[in-house]
Amino acid sequence: MEWAREDGPSGKGDITLGGFLLTSNRLNLQVCVDSVDVDSALAVQAAEAIEASWPTVMAHELWSSVASEYTDPQVSTSCPGSPIISHTRRAVVESPSIYRVHVYVAPPELIASSPELRTARLTSEENFCFDDDCSQVTTGLYIQPEEITNANLVAAYAIQALTLEPPGPIYVPDESATPAASATAAPSMPATDVPSTPTPAAQP
Repeated sequence: MEWAREDGPSGKGDITLGGFLLTSNRLNLQVCVDSVDVDSALAVQAAEAIEASWPTVMAHELWSSVASEYTDPQVSTSCPGSPIISHTRRAVVESPSIYRVHVYVAPPELIASSPELRTARLTSEENFCFDDDCSQVTTGLYIQPEEITNANLVAAYAIQALTLEPPGPIYVPDESATPAASATAAPSMPATDVPSTPTPAAQP
């Protein structure tokens, strides 16, 4: 993808970059959830699923490394701007959103058609520049409608989006399915080996 300045010159104001929230205009962990080419009611369901995943996310062995910044986690419906999956160029913003992660519920065919989502469900949704030095400041996470009810998978996606695990294709059993269905269901993405001790300091 090429770079595209959608909101004018970047790097203005008092915003600085760094930490796990990535920008200084974020005071706590906030996540927004929206829908793309699917029923908007699915965004509400996905937001509830993300909220329900917090205990699992916070139980991660590396949560203590980020807990001082990822305080008071909040989930809202409706994300600012439009998803990068709908564009051909990366968005460079003048003012990063308050949301560390933009979650989008999208149909499988749309996710499959995006080169950025071939190996992981993560994208660079917003980029912020100081002169010609640009950095990703907002992560995009794309979820299929049928994955919303898979609590383990939603938590695994959230863990990757928050850099507690390195990005990559994942698959976990769906505990909401029947044993027979779980044994035969095809994974939404190929399984992958994930290092047991990832470094949270590696920003996306």
